[in-house]
Amino acid sequence: QQDERRKACCERTFAPPSYEKGDSGERPWPEFTPLPPTRIVDTRTGLGQRNGRLGPGETFEFQVAGEGGVPGANVIAAVLNVTAVNPSDGGYFTVFPTGIRRPVISNVNFPAGRTVPNLVTATVGQGGRVSVFNATGDVHLVVDVAGFYAGEEGVQGARYEAATPQRIADTRTGQGLNFAAPIGVDSSLRVPVAGRAGVPLDAVAAVLNVTATNATEPSFITVSPFGGQRPTASNLNFGPGGATANQVIVGLPSTGWVDVYNSAGRTDVIVDVVGYYLLDDVGTPGRFVPVEPYRFVDTREQDLLPAPGWMQSGDQIYVDDDDLLESAIVANLTVTGGQGGGYVVAHPYPGQPPETSSINYVSGQTVANHAIVPVDPSFAFMNRDGRTHLIVDIFGFFT
Repeated sequence: QQDERRKACCERTFAPPSYEKGDSGERPWPEFTPLPPTRIVDTRTGLGQRNGRLGPGETFEFQVAGEGGVPGANVIAAVLNVTAVNPSDGGYFTVFPTGIRRPVISNVNFPAGRTVPNLVTATVGQGGRVSVFNATGDVHLVVDVAGFYAGEEGVQGARYEAATPQRIADTRTGQGLNFAAPIGVDSSLRVPVAGRAGVPLDAVAAVLNVTATNATEPSFITVSPFGGQRPTASNLNFGPGGATANQVIVGLPSTGWVDVYNSAGRTDVIVDVVGYYLLDDVGTPGRFVPVEPYRFVDTREQDLLPAPGWMQSGDQIYVDDDDLLESAIVANLTVTGGQGGGYVVAHPYPGQPPETSSINYVSGQTVANHAIVPVDPSFAFMNRDGRTHLIVDIFGFFT
């Protein structure tokens, strides 16, 4: 009975736009071009035409097209790392295309006084701009661009290939490395990506889930192509102890390696591969189709699980649909009200969840993380340890 309730709700709720399959070689949907992470907004310095904090209930528009290596035209969406810096109160950001009505979703959730980032795949709106709504309190905003999806008349880019999530590096155990030790202050870890966990040697970018844990001090991590100049950007901000995850889309150099830099203290780092991008010009698979953002799952309100709706350890919410045409779903996962430490795994369904994590939490936290979820032929979310509420917002999918 519990399984039937889950299936019925998810099947009824999930309704992305339809599209036609084909292999004509035409490009009716966007393809991806990775960029070296580049800062385009920093309200602490005035970068991005805003100097000063965002106030409660304020919406700020910023330019994406033509900034940070993004072309000035024919850009459909951008991959952004959006960071809330030193908020006065707990709150959240909603990121959405400029010119549409603000959707009921969240992208970055943060407590007072803590700097929190999250990856966002944002559709570009009117004038090549993106809007950020700040719910409560005063907070600084930082935005780094990591790539873009170009339209039919734009730059020909790469197509996404979903992979079964696999762990490729863990400094706690030495998995995938030649040692088992945390990354020290102002130090980098070289992680081979291409040629591992199903990522081909000619992949031009990879989608990674990067987790910092056991940190000794507040710090940040920057992930960038190995061998290049380290960018003035961050992917992951975290405090001491605990576990903090963020998804990262990073370009791959000819070596296929990425550089994982830690700023302060010592921290363990875990790297999981989620997928990759290839310069493949045959057929239609792997192109991005943006949708107007919408809320797909909210266990606080939907009767997916036994009352009062918590995801207990081992609980799974899945979509029971063998006819989905998507290869992957682009989503934002939020866990809130967690009791006990735990993590949620997003994974293809049916099949066993992989030994990786999509989002980590501790008691009382509200935490968000970008997720590209493989579909084979459907998809699911499983809670490991603890109990929590889960919110899933959808931003698009890959053909």
